[in-house]
This record gives sequence, C-alpha cells and structure tokens, in this order.
Amino acid sequence: MRSLISFITLLFLLVSCRSNPPKLDCTFNQELFLESIQNYFNADSVRITTSILQEEIYFPKLVTVRIYVFNPTTHILNFKELNVDEPIRFDNYDEIENALKEDGKKFAEEIIQSCNLSKFNDLIIEYNKPDIKGNLHYRFINHYEEIMLIDYR
Repeated sequence: MRSLISFITLLFLLVSCRSNPPKLDCTFNQELFLESIQNYFNADSVRITTSILQEEIYFPKLVTVRIYVFNPTTHILNFKELNVDEPIRFDNYDEIENALKEDGKKFAEEIIQSCNLSKFNDLIIEYNKPDIKGNLHYRFINHYEEIMLIDYR
C-alpha cells in the first residue's frame, strides 16, 4: 500500500512539473490571419498552436509557434490529390520543400512582426494531408528560426 502511494505521488510530481508552452501574444486578429492562410493555400483548414518539442534528450528544446496547413493546394503540389492509401515518394522532395518554405515566408514574417516571440526559439509551418482518422501524411515541415533573428523594426 505504501509503495502504491509513493508511486502515485511520484507520478503526480512528474505530471505537474511538465512545462506548458507560452501563449502566443499578437497584435493582429488570429482568426483573420488563419483565414488568410487558408484562402491563400485553398486549404481545408489551418490551426496555430504553441508547443515545446524535444525529440531526444541530447537535442535542444524547441519552444515553437506551429502552424498546421491541412490539405493545401500550392503551385508545386496539390495535397488534395495525394493518395494516403498508396503513398508515393517524391523525386523532387527538396524542390517541394524549398517552394513550400518560400510560400510560407510571408506568413512567418507577419507573425514575427506582429507577435511577441521573446519566449520562442522557432516558428514552424507544416503542410500535410490528414487521413480519415486524422493521421498526418505527406508532411512537409519548414522551420523559420533563421528569419526570427532579423530585426523588422
């Protein structure tokens, strides 16, 4: 019985010590901003979150603003036409990734100029195609930490 109480206490401490990501504080209307991204990419939906990511213990911790663009249509790739049941490999993966990064740059710059990012060290825009269960496929993840260092004032 005593070991069960000790275990529950330890579990509670571990869960309560987990850090929450900071809130995103911006001067623009976030709903209108997300709508503009959705319209630009003709996406099914767009979501913005903040999160703390650490892939492995020896990787640095990322405190990030993350924008998910679900099922976009871009000039280089139409995610709506991709088949999640029979995945394909892209021979031009780097070209697609670079084009998507360039497409998202104006939205990344708008966040950088209009939001307080002092508690964040990365900005991510992820383009993907969800399946019926919500699992994400064809994920292209672009990091914009390098333009966060530019002074836009």
